[in-house]
Amino acid sequence: MIVVDPVTMGDAAFARASSATYWDRDGVLRTAGPNELRVTYDPTDLSKPPYALVEAAATNILSRSNQFSFSNVWKAGTNGALSEGTVAWVDGSMTASAYTHATSTGNFAYLSQIAADPADASLDWVYSLWVKVPSGTATINLAISNVSLATKVGAVEAVGTTWRRLSFALAAGQLANTGLIGVGLFGTPGQVYHIYGAQLERGNRPSFCIPTFASAVTRAADVISSTAGLLYSNVAEPEPLWAAGTYALGAKVRDAAHVAYESLAAANTAPLTDASKWLKLGATNRYAMFDDRNNTQTSNAEEVTVVLSPRAIAQGLLLGNLDATEIGISVVVPNFGVVYRETASLVVSTSNSSFFRWGFNRIRRRTLFLSLSLPIFFNGVVTVSIRKPGGIARCGMCLIGPIVEPGPTLIGLSTEIKDYSTTLFNTDGSSSTVERGYRKLMSMDVSIDTEKIVEAEEQMIAWKQKTVAWIGAASRPDTVLVGRYSSFKKVIESYPRSKMALQIEGVLS
Repeated sequence: MIVVDPVTMGDAAFARASSATYWDRDGVLRTAGPNELRVTYDPTDLSKPPYALVEAAATNILSRSNQFSFSNVWKAGTNGALSEGTVAWVDGSMTASAYTHATSTGNFAYLSQIAADPADASLDWVYSLWVKVPSGTATINLAISNVSLATKVGAVEAVGTTWRRLSFALAAGQLANTGLIGVGLFGTPGQVYHIYGAQLERGNRPSFCIPTFASAVTRAADVISSTAGLLYSNVAEPEPLWAAGTYALGAKVRDAAHVAYESLAAANTAPLTDASKWLKLGATNRYAMFDDRNNTQTSNAEEVTVVLSPRAIAQGLLLGNLDATEIGISVVVPNFGVVYRETASLVVSTSNSSFFRWGFNRIRRRTLFLSLSLPIFFNGVVTVSIRKPGGIARCGMCLIGPIVEPGPTLIGLSTEIKDYSTTLFNTDGSSSTVERGYRKLMSMDVSIDTEKIVEAEEQMIAWKQKTVAWIGAASRPDTVLVGRYSSFKKVIESYPRSKMALQIEGVLS
């Protein structure tokens, strides 16, 4: 048996003092305003799961980072040529440029720029540039220089016809404190290179794209609060927070816990605690996937994307009552980057190796997703993407938290459902049924190390009346149940193993 002990998803605060950029699903570079968390896609492979951007402050000290036609800023070299805005970027827009490699530098490197900042030998520097070629393959080296003394050249990089972000990091101590810092490249004379988004910054790894124009641009640091909770959702929450005032009949508001209410009276001035004036509707659409009911769903056109900050060693993630085709998971460590990605299709094969059944059987999709392998980072930021292209994506349950393994489940586990529907029979034998929700029930025995039976009992007591995810066998989705135990009984049989009998009641479905 494995248990996912979920963290409580409240509101986690996020702040950033400046605007910043990100790639949307179509590969378009967008700008997020101050205090708006960025969720970005990989422009080189838009099928990868999106991820949150949580970065330290950074400054791109190059000017005209994507305006290569400014000859007073970018030096093409002898016989070199720059053609700005003539190459299609990932989204199809003509925002990339073409550089025909020169025959001699005319400066310290090819396609070079001398920044306004001095070459500081005490700092790490990293230069990055998006590059590809029109056809075939070619090689290129990026370079960083203090211009007046020495130029340091990076390793040879092979580039093809797909965009790659190349980078060259220069450790502290490799430049002298003389002259201005500059960047450039070395390639094959006459070769055409497609280029986009030059960036020079302090550090040992490139941060996210910082476009510049006439001067350097600084992006402020992304700051996440120490409170566990929801950092971002692409699902709207139109209900305003209730405040003292007058509300019309039918007006909808929410409380601080994201529970929605509907006004039952005109000129309503009553508080939300007045049940005669306010109808409790349940969790708002954004937060429906985080309540303790499996039959309330968060829904959104094509995709539901949420960013969670569990603030715990959260290896377990469960999504229930899904209506989607694909799940994407990514984990980011602040100021480091992506450390984990997972994509899972929810489509279940029903063909049984039959071409006829493959072509004509109904498409069946899993409604449950379970991962027990999220990386072990206390400060990890988890992005969950639930996709249904062309339809409405839905999710009824989202739990994330540490996993506990009391012991193996013994053979004999059983499940059943408890239906709350009622059927009324008339005297003539006809009947009418009122369909309601149901609960799934599970009974199982667990083998526990006798030396740990007291610890297991204390843990069970701590879970009293707490909704957790109970997993009889990770390979059997039908043995996964979100709910509470109704009873447990330990049986101390002998050394070294004992048993614990559990009765689990699932949440309302």
